[in-house]
Amino acid sequence: AKRQIIGIIHLAGATRISRYEMAELVADNLKLDKKLLKPTNISEMNWVAKRPKDSSLDVSQAISILKEKPFIIEQGLENLVSELI
Repeated sequence: AKRQIIGIIHLAGATRISRYEMAELVADNLKLDKKLLKPTNISEMNWVAKRPKDSSLDVSQAISILKEKPFIIEQGLENLVSELI
């Protein structure tokens, strides 16, 4: 706001990752049993609202103009775990 940047800037993590890969990383970082994870196809989910197969956002504009850059997934999870413990 202070810099008065105009336009739409998508903000998300800097890593493009599947939901299953994300679950695996979370399990690894929190030392949870990954055997409890079950890969599944989005078409098998019975969600009321439709969801895209790929829900990643293009954060290239945020990376190029913001001073604080989006984290890669490993850094974000490391920060999360350090705050939880």
